[in-house]
Amino acid sequence: MTPAEVRELFAFNAWASRRIFDGAAQLAAADYLRDLKSSHGGIHGTLCHIVWAEQLWLHRWLGKPAPAVPQGKDLASLADVRARWEEVEAEPTRSLRTRSPSSPRRAGSTATRLRTRSATPWIIPRITAVRSSH
Repeated sequence: MTPAEVRELFAFNAWASRRIFDGAAQLAAADYLRDLKSSHGGIHGTLCHIVWAEQLWLHRWLGKPAPAVPQGKDLASLADVRARWEEVEAEPTRSLRTRSPSSPRRAGSTATRLRTRSATPWIIPRITAVRSSH
């Protein structure tokens, strides 16, 4: 998988996430926060989970410790969830922008991880499956 292909997947993921957040913003606060008795409560809990999972995978990919607060329990509103998403979304974009196919490969670097088989199994299924399963 090339850095350009990964950039394209991240761009698609960002586009899909913006559509989800734009749709959720159309809901009344009571509907957005309503407990639907689903696995993560409702829409808010599901979005918190998605953003937390995105952050968790990003931290793993970058070799950082897991997020301190599990499952985004610190996010109280759609604005909070979207702000966290924007922080999480910006990091791989910055990392990928600074890498090119000719960049030196450092052990554990983003470029190295993108060129290894260990990155491929989670990038493609995770980006595509999250959109179809949530």
